Amino acid sequence: SNAKEQDPVLHLREARKAGRKVILVSMGTVITGDSNLGWNSRQPSARGCTGKELCQAVWGAAFDACGAESHDDLAPLLLVAVG
Repeated sequence: SNAKEQDPVLHLREARKAGRKVILVSMGTVITGDSNLGWNSRQPSARGCTGKELCQAVWGAAFDACGAESHDDLAPLLLVAVG
């Protein structure tokens, strides 16, 4: 694939032009990073989840909540930031 196909701004503009909603899901840089609060760290405040597990749960919930029932539906475009 080329850079144009991977450009999130291009996808955002195309989605808005088509009348689709755009939803940004971002967990920030701390939880996705390599710090002692990050990706592999297991924090009691996160109910014992690692940063990775917490991000996967949030992203999965976003996909479940915003997904389309069929390809013909105008589901929102989900932009997921990973850091």
